[in-house]
Amino acid sequence: MARIFAQPGMGNRGAFRRREARISVSCASSDSAASQKARERAYDGSLHLLGWVRSSSVDLHGGDVNVEQVLLSDLRGDPKNPRKHDDRNMRAIADSLRLHGQVEPLVVQQSSMMLIAGNGRAAAMKSLGWTHATVALLDVSDREARELSIRLNRTGELASWNDDVLAQHLKDLDALAYGEDFGFNEEDLESLVAELDQVFEDSEDESVVEEKNPNDENQEYQVDEQSVESTTKSGDVIRVGDHQLHCGDCIRVMEKLEKNSVDAIVGDPPYGIGFMSKGWDQSVPGLDFARECFRVLKPGGHLILFAATRTIHRLTVAVEDAGFEIRDQISWIYWTGFPKSVRVDHELSKKHPGESQSWKGFGTGLKPATEPAVLARKPLDGTIAQSVARWGVGGLNIEGCRYPYGHKSWPGPGEKLKPAVYSQPLAPKTALGTGRAVEDERREIFVDAPSGRFPSNIYHCPKPSRAEREEGCDHLPTRSGAEAVDRKAGTKGLSNPRAGAGRTASTVRNWHPTVKPVALMRWLVRLVGGQPGSVVLDPFAGSGTTLVAAHVEGFRSVGVELDARHCDIARARLEHAVEYEDLEVTTNQE
Repeated sequence: MARIFAQPGMGNRGAFRRREARISVSCASSDSAASQKARERAYDGSLHLLGWVRSSSVDLHGGDVNVEQVLLSDLRGDPKNPRKHDDRNMRAIADSLRLHGQVEPLVVQQSSMMLIAGNGRAAAMKSLGWTHATVALLDVSDREARELSIRLNRTGELASWNDDVLAQHLKDLDALAYGEDFGFNEEDLESLVAELDQVFEDSEDESVVEEKNPNDENQEYQVDEQSVESTTKSGDVIRVGDHQLHCGDCIRVMEKLEKNSVDAIVGDPPYGIGFMSKGWDQSVPGLDFARECFRVLKPGGHLILFAATRTIHRLTVAVEDAGFEIRDQISWIYWTGFPKSVRVDHELSKKHPGESQSWKGFGTGLKPATEPAVLARKPLDGTIAQSVARWGVGGLNIEGCRYPYGHKSWPGPGEKLKPAVYSQPLAPKTALGTGRAVEDERREIFVDAPSGRFPSNIYHCPKPSRAEREEGCDHLPTRSGAEAVDRKAGTKGLSNPRAGAGRTASTVRNWHPTVKPVALMRWLVRLVGGQPGSVVLDPFAGSGTTLVAAHVEGFRSVGVELDARHCDIARARLEHAVEYEDLEVTTNQE
């Protein structure tokens, strides 16, 4: 039975959510044992979400066009299709279909059921396991079909991109930070960003930007501390389920915690690089802070603290001087940072134009793609067995933190089995930490860990999308893009992605400048948190990502945040994660 649909107008289709698109796809392509009538009802419901209605045809300027849902197996690919679809193109098409569903019909010659436009999409649908597609059936001759096939493809090619606007759109959609595939590879994206950066560099000397005084209202930076009024006040202690959020100075709060009372410490302190000329980021936490961490942490407990690549040594020295054992350095790999590099030839051309040509292509910095974190342990109380038995901490959760095969958290080689050839027969045996070993007839040993790869000191995941950052923050007041990056409205730097850690949207609710992804913090608290119900301390809670991660992983948490406005954001995100309504707020207890 053919289903015929038409779309009378765009309606609110542009605003439909991905979840609704996925519902439409799954219903349209369902191959389950459910009854045909049930599938039709479900599909009709998903069509309603997208604004589609049943009809026999759509009245267009050139005549009637039948829009139907048909089996993909009934469609014929064009054997003379001049359009080529390489692997990269097919991946981009499949990703779009997977995320958004089918939002426009394939174009098909009615008499032959041959595809006029949409050969690539039809192939991608089949690769995704779909069984049906929505098509526009045209009653046209073979000549008209061939002409239309060329025109439909060629007319799009004749358009060009406004690179500045495109780069800004991709940035606003977090394509550079979130890993969305819009059909541009990393080289394309970097090129677009570089061009956008160059516009900024040509109009403003970056070395001057870094030296601007954030308190000087005559400068481009303008810090308005009262732009968002906070609900939380300094000294408040907010309790959400098994979690506490203290608004105050972390050292003062930790001084009130009992000795040896915390199972793990995971945090993201100021980096000491003057990030965006912020006063709070002028220094790395020092020895006094590290000593308090040492005092409250249980023997054998682990500490993980992030830092900038050029200040990690200062933080590591402070942690070591406080008595910790430095165990490792973990690198969060996110790939898509923004190069902050001044062109040497550009600077020379201002004062020494004759020397600038030989310095073409030289810059002053690399593209940031990683952030390091120090991994340290408070010394054990006796042997490993004695200390763990007494204090309940002391180990890293290796099994729980393996990298799943094929997951982006592991950026290395993707093969699952690695052969190791030996010159003589060896009995199969289990290799320590790698799972099982299997010997085949060629006496090659294949090591396979069914639960995933042994965790290393790297973790790859993209920066958080705006949707992730603002989940649970719907009720919070918004800040304008200018306020979020502490710049005056209308200044040149406001439109540049590097100027505000990705905050180039018109309004934001979670305007914290250095939000970490929940996936990363979940992996870290799982690695060092110990047993379920253990207490994880974050001395620099920021917008609350560590607290959210601790809750999801089954730990209790204590967070401390100095900025009351950031406490509002952390509180909202934590409430959303816990789905907690009855809050206990103790006022001015610090």
